[in-house]
This record gives sequence, C-alpha cells and structure tokens, in this order.
Amino acid sequence: MTYEEVSQLLKSPVKFKEYLIKLLKDRDSSKYTDYSERDVGIPLVEYGDDDGYYWDKTSVSLNDDDSLEVTFDIGSGSGWIPIDYTEYRVTIEQFRQYLLNRKWADPNIDTVELLTESIKEIEGAKLIKHEEDDTNE
Repeated sequence: MTYEEVSQLLKSPVKFKEYLIKLLKDRDSSKYTDYSERDVGIPLVEYGDDDGYYWDKTSVSLNDDDSLEVTFDIGSGSGWIPIDYTEYRVTIEQFRQYLLNRKWADPNIDTVELLTESIKEIEGAKLIKHEEDDTNE
C-alpha cells in the first residue's frame, strides 16, 4: 500500500474498518513468534520511534470481537523516561481517530508513514477494492 492509499482509508471509518478486518482475519499467527503467548489475535502493526536511547512503540492486534488490542511501550535506556507498557482494548474507530490525531515530539515523524511501512510488511496487504469503487455510477 502507498501512503496515499492509507491516507484515503483513514478518511473513511467504514472502509478503514472493513480493510483492517479483511487484512487481519485468517492470518497465520505462528510466524509472529513474539505474540505466540498472547491470546489477543494477530499483530496489525508494530511501529514507532527507537533511536537506541529512547523508544516509543505501538503494537496493534485484532481481537475476536473485531475490537483492537493496542499496546504502548515507552521508555529510555537511562531511565530518564520511566518504562511504561500499557495495553488498551479499543474500537477500530477509536484507533482511527488516534492515528489521525497522533502528534510526535519530533515533527518529522508521521504516524501514517509509520503505519504504511508496517502494513507493507504484511503479506497480501494491498488495498482491498470495494465493489462500489468499480461501478461507473
């Protein structure tokens, strides 16, 4: 997927939700060894910033009820920023709003760009066309 395709998906709550569910359903979780102990589903993305000293990472996985498990892992090697590892169960719409409104301390970091790169790593993650997109009406 391109940056533009992800940006377009984020504009539509319905298309974004449909895309995430279609993307994550029936994926083989065995290749995600880091998540084998978790029972929340298959990772959608793991993205963030890590300069070797400070990290701010987000992981997202789909639950059986089509909600998302979002994990934030923040901290620094020196302890200057205490390690904070928190998990939230949210709706796909809440996550979409988070993606649209997330601001980073470094203005050069773009959440949509990070998301795009993570989606590219998922096999079969090309933009799913909707039937209504193919009509001439």
